[in-house]
Amino acid sequence: MSFKAVLWAYEQGEMSMPQKAVLVALAAHFNTDEHCARPSQKLIAREISASRSTVQAAMQALEHDLGLVVVEACLDDGGRQTASRYYLPDFDPLSRPLAAQLELST
Repeated sequence: MSFKAVLWAYEQGEMSMPQKAVLVALAAHFNTDEHCARPSQKLIAREISASRSTVQAAMQALEHDLGLVVVEACLDDGGRQTASRYYLPDFDPLSRPLAAQLELST
């Protein structure tokens, strides 16, 4: 858990209550060594007492409308989706998918 990430999430501007709750939950799961968070949407829904569809809608807005979260879908060896990686690049400049990190270094 990153207390600094949680404070950062609380300080972000105008957004709906579900969006703020999801952002704070992602920040609470942020791993400063890996520069990302990996909670499942089901876990976030349970933590903020919301439905998965509410979490999904908030994630969409946080990524596409507000630009605060970058989502990287992850697949297991069988090609099935597992818990995604969630990056907070405005909080941590190193918090980017590997492909984006490679682009920045070239």
